[in-house]
Amino acid sequence: MRSLFSSLRPAQVAVTAIMLIAGVPCALAQTNYGSVRGQIKDGTGAHIKDAQVTLTNLDTKVERATHTTDAGDYVFSAVDPGNYRITVVNKGFKSYEDSGLRVELGATTTIDASLQVGASGETIEVTSETPLLDTASASGGQLFSEQQIQDLPNLGRNPFVFEKFDSGVVTTGDPRYVRAEDQTGLSQVSLAGAPIGSNNYVVDGIPISTSSGGVTFIPSPEAVSDAKVQVNTYDAEAGRTGGGIFNTSLKSGSTQYHGSLYGETRQTPWSANLWFNPVNATTGLKGATLDNTTYLYAGAFGGPLPFMKKVKWLNNTFFWVTEEGYRQAQPLTGATTAFFLPTAAERNGDFSADGITLYDPTRGNPTGTNRTCQMTSAGDCSSGTKNVIPAAYINPIGKYILNQFPAPQSGLGYAAALAGPQNNFNNNITFKTRSDMYSGKLSHTFAPWWTASGSYVHLATQEPTGDTIGALFSSRNQKLLRYNDATAVNNTFTLTPTLLLTVGYGFNRYFSGTLQGSTGFNANTGFGGAGFPSALVNQFQSKTFPTIGISNIGMGSINLGASNSGPTINYSRNLVVGFTKTLNKHNVKFGYVFRAMSAYNPSTANGGGTFNFSGAYSNKSGGNVSGPYAYADILLGLPSTATAQVTAVANSFVENYHALYVQDDVRLTSKFTLNVGVRYEYELGEKERNNNFNVGFDTNISYAIPGSSIGTAKGGLRYAGQNGAPIHCCNLSHVKFSPRIGIAYQVLPKTVFHAGFGVFYAPIGIVNPTIGYAQTTSYAPVDYTTGAAAGVKVGSSAYLSTPFPTGLITPSGNSLGPLTSLGSSLATLQDFGRRFPFVQQYSADIQQELPGGLMFKLSYVGAHSRNIANSYNIDQASASQLANAKIAGVDLSSTVTNPYYVASVNSGGTNYATSLTPTVKRAQLLLPFPQFTGVTVNGSNGYSNYNSMAVKVQKRVSHGITLLSTYTWAANWDNLWSAASQIYSAGGPQDVFNPKAEYSRALSSVPNRMTAAISYELPFGRGKLIGSHANRFVDEFIGGWQVNDEWIVQNGVPLPISQTNMNSDRGVTGFGGSTQRPNLVGDAHDACRSGSPQGRLGNTAYGVSTKYLNANAFTPAQPYTFGSAPRLLPCRGPGINTTDMSVNKSFSIGEHVKAQFRAEALNAFNTPQFDAPNTVLIVSQNGINAAPTVTGGYTGATQLGNITNTVGFARIIQLGGKITF
Repeated sequence: MRSLFSSLRPAQVAVTAIMLIAGVPCALAQTNYGSVRGQIKDGTGAHIKDAQVTLTNLDTKVERATHTTDAGDYVFSAVDPGNYRITVVNKGFKSYEDSGLRVELGATTTIDASLQVGASGETIEVTSETPLLDTASASGGQLFSEQQIQDLPNLGRNPFVFEKFDSGVVTTGDPRYVRAEDQTGLSQVSLAGAPIGSNNYVVDGIPISTSSGGVTFIPSPEAVSDAKVQVNTYDAEAGRTGGGIFNTSLKSGSTQYHGSLYGETRQTPWSANLWFNPVNATTGLKGATLDNTTYLYAGAFGGPLPFMKKVKWLNNTFFWVTEEGYRQAQPLTGATTAFFLPTAAERNGDFSADGITLYDPTRGNPTGTNRTCQMTSAGDCSSGTKNVIPAAYINPIGKYILNQFPAPQSGLGYAAALAGPQNNFNNNITFKTRSDMYSGKLSHTFAPWWTASGSYVHLATQEPTGDTIGALFSSRNQKLLRYNDATAVNNTFTLTPTLLLTVGYGFNRYFSGTLQGSTGFNANTGFGGAGFPSALVNQFQSKTFPTIGISNIGMGSINLGASNSGPTINYSRNLVVGFTKTLNKHNVKFGYVFRAMSAYNPSTANGGGTFNFSGAYSNKSGGNVSGPYAYADILLGLPSTATAQVTAVANSFVENYHALYVQDDVRLTSKFTLNVGVRYEYELGEKERNNNFNVGFDTNISYAIPGSSIGTAKGGLRYAGQNGAPIHCCNLSHVKFSPRIGIAYQVLPKTVFHAGFGVFYAPIGIVNPTIGYAQTTSYAPVDYTTGAAAGVKVGSSAYLSTPFPTGLITPSGNSLGPLTSLGSSLATLQDFGRRFPFVQQYSADIQQELPGGLMFKLSYVGAHSRNIANSYNIDQASASQLANAKIAGVDLSSTVTNPYYVASVNSGGTNYATSLTPTVKRAQLLLPFPQFTGVTVNGSNGYSNYNSMAVKVQKRVSHGITLLSTYTWAANWDNLWSAASQIYSAGGPQDVFNPKAEYSRALSSVPNRMTAAISYELPFGRGKLIGSHANRFVDEFIGGWQVNDEWIVQNGVPLPISQTNMNSDRGVTGFGGSTQRPNLVGDAHDACRSGSPQGRLGNTAYGVSTKYLNANAFTPAQPYTFGSAPRLLPCRGPGINTTDMSVNKSFSIGEHVKAQFRAEALNAFNTPQFDAPNTVLIVSQNGINAAPTVTGGYTGATQLGNITNTVGFARIIQLGGKITF
């Protein structure tokens, strides 16, 4: 090996350091490559040994060479995707040259050759097309070429979205959210029946996923050469995925300079209206189309590195750089935009025109129940102007706060607004989102035996929440900021002609956090010179305007201020080392993979304080009374409640993953290939760097609660490294073997059969279980109604001027052990007995090549999974306890003495208040852990079963046509009640102790799905069928036209069903259950209606006949019982029927420059995709022995079966242009 490196110059050594030691730690091996294999024979069919085979990249002219084995086989592994030439030379035979080879991402291309006797100086030249049939591997998937990515309509300019055109893929997110900023929406995908989101995303061989499988950034189409969705990957190189892989390769430069400039716009008048946009009662016309103005730009450039020929060590260095960004208008939907804001008079304490009566909270209350002293400007209950706050009563901080609201637009006072429009401020706004992405890739050949590449991507997006009042200190004046930095460095070393070494490293940083507009606010002097005491401000962890909560106005209201919650920063470091050895018929791959994932969360949630004003001090009763009383309380400086939180540490969670793999692809005969491999994975589970987290809830631990009347309590938190607890989460198995086997058999020259089986372990994400490391200090007055008896102070002496007088309580951390959070609901916990999700995938298919460049594929895919993640509350009353209570007629909602009660617990001299109460509902004492109101753990009791049949027809480019069409029939069943998408949730469980009862159709179960993607270059113009001899002027008009069409039709997903919790907690959700479902009247299918959503909804008033579902198919479940309806019904939500179309017109500008005009119609036929119907039966209950009733009967706008919204988008027209050179 020394001789290999001895010729390197110092500068090359420096580049080596950058390429190899850019850092450290891939659940995936080098899936950014393809490979080429073949078999060389003579004219008699005999294998030719030791023939020289050379693979040349036609874009960069870089060559690799090898020799055939004794069996005449050759293999080139770790080949960058691109266009290549294969040359075979052997003494006594004519040379063979094939220049039509396209190496595809993640695929093995087979090029066999037969040499003819003759002089080696003679050459047989052929131009083959890349084979349509895969004779080398049983793995499934679908490649999307650079041309398809560039030509097909694409709403979000997102190369990952083309996954939807492959069989076995179910997208469950809102189709609007596929932009660069929509990482969550894009990840809502199920592959081959796997749980939604349990996939892996890869760019240049390096995972860009979070620890749980979500994507962190989306590369620009201008930067991508290939994109591939990989399912049923029976290669041991792949791991840590439960479904499949979304794989992309970034472009690299070539020997010629090339580039592109792209621009695109979307204007609101070009777009269609939404289905549910309200109709004007006077004109009968729908409201204006919501603003969606968009401007997008992109540019790319690449080629040989400048000065490459003048600086020797830069020779064979190529680059490609890309920039893409957009600015998009986005209407604010789903948020209140009409409010009653304080008038000019109210800001000065004058409420005399509001038609209400203010009361003086500083005066005594003779009745003990209601105030009697009316507020007057003189402050004496009688003289002066009534309902005017005296100047001495006004708190300077409160006055400053009230003046941060913008002036009302209409100027209406409270009485006039209440009698009229119900607001005095209405601001329908549109806010602007933006995205900017930069990427670059550098490839270099150090020596014939060493090639390397490095890539870097930076993405920054901003998503304003939408400030509905346009105020600096508005609670909605905030931006969601996301930043991503990703690197990938890959090296290929040809150690011998038959031994290859690949070394890859990648680093990915994903920052996501919301930044308030008031960031930097100084609460000590920022209220117009007034402020909170400096000692308190120093304890505040969020330097923002405090949260001012406002309630009981009687019309729309909006809060001011909000704390920065602190960002979440995900890191991933990936290292992979792989060897490939060719031994006769064997191509053996073995290697090591390391992945270090971490999540850093410097939380400052509620770190600037929250002050809630309900009007309780200035109204008569001290209760919840509608009116502008909250504004009066602000002026008085009297919050009804106040809280502030201190977080002890900035948690840094880590999870390390190791894997060893060996894979042997054996070409037993020219027609039969066996893929066999095994992968070993070692993963301890998450830990916090300083052990500042709880590793789980221990159901068996017993302990005393000091000061309570109970002897011992059972069940509590265990903290990392404390009292024998482990430092890693859960009792996870360290033995994870994943065998893989597949076969590819060429039955006939144009017919190939594949079959395979593989075991996979899906990831367990980092969940940040940090109960105890954040402490809330609370304030609430003892009694609003007692007035002066409570020592109420106003003006400069009011509570708002000196809140939290004893300071903020610091967190207990792990010091309280199992006594932590007594009386609270514990959530985000890991189950001590959790296991890694275990997935078995199996498939069989037959591929048939047809005339005209067509390929037909018929396939079966199955998957069986267990230990899948579910979240559930283990603190639930049992079915037998509820049944006994019902039989005995016991009202479990009645109150009894709480034997666990204690006001506080002490640690290190500090008293920490508990949430325990002196009395509790009777049912609370039936729970397994009655000292807590809930114990929600992330466990592994989920399982699933998936079967599908699929047909795929694919046509490579010929006669200007490219086609990909699929049909998939599938059945997917599971008990994954924690499954959810952006549109639907699975619901459940009813009985946490009976998970088998939750087994039903899966949330991602789509029985019928058809897709098609077609591109057609019209046969007009020079060299085409029509007008082949047209002059240049005519050709510019009739030539260069291309039409593209995308079409998806699929059934909707199954609908969940539940009923509302009964009054007084007489259902089951009051006793630890999360869901109560209704009973079926007959069969579950009776709830389903047929026809299109439009036909079912109708255009008349709400009623049974116009509902999407038949509500009469259900009756309410009785108190303390579980309903008979399944978790998910056989009825399905609205499906998808959408078509995207585009027309592209290309022009030539000189010899090397082309221009293209693009017009795209997304959802071209304006077919609405409807939102999920309401699937909650609204019921009420007046007593445990009374029959429950459906509130409002089975009709009404809020009742089960009604649809009130759409998802996706109405038809969008976007126009663009592109210049390439």
